[in-house]
Amino acid sequence: MKYILPRLQLILLVLPALLLAGSCNKEKTQQPGEGEYFVKFKVNGQQKVFTAGAAGPKKQTATDGKYLFSVTGNKNTAGGINDHTILITLLNYNLIKAGTYRNSGSSTNLNVGIIYIDESATSWSSVWVTLNNWKADAEVIIDELNEEYVKGRFSSSVYRGDQLDAAQSITEGSFFVPVY
Repeated sequence: MKYILPRLQLILLVLPALLLAGSCNKEKTQQPGEGEYFVKFKVNGQQKVFTAGAAGPKKQTATDGKYLFSVTGNKNTAGGINDHTILITLLNYNLIKAGTYRNSGSSTNLNVGIIYIDESATSWSSVWVTLNNWKADAEVIIDELNEEYVKGRFSSSVYRGDQLDAAQSITEGSFFVPVY
């Protein structure tokens, strides 16, 4: 029973981001001189660059006293949700705005969730709770957030299933994506 709440909270972090990933639209205008939208990061030192992405919601509303904001990026290799994808979700008691977001170190207070689905459709997550082993070092820094786009940075360890010894390191993450 005590593991149901953290799993439920993880699902609540992921579901809106998955829905957002499927609604990406590249017709959004970019800021002058900014170039193409992107989500870039390294997985165990190997560079990944995704040019399809989105963030939102533009109008944040609280659910159960928390605000949710998600950033997605994908490679569009097969066009599906289980595609080569990264999902970054933030939960906060206040509106999400520019600033640094980290997990609190408690499985009952998840603030940041990062899910990475690799080229073989294997899912890796920053948040796993098994047998009282709590691992969550995800960090997201939002440098700029406005009505049109969000810019920021991120890093985390990610785990496959509940195998805490099967970890990958996501480093040097950055994003510039439209807000919907």
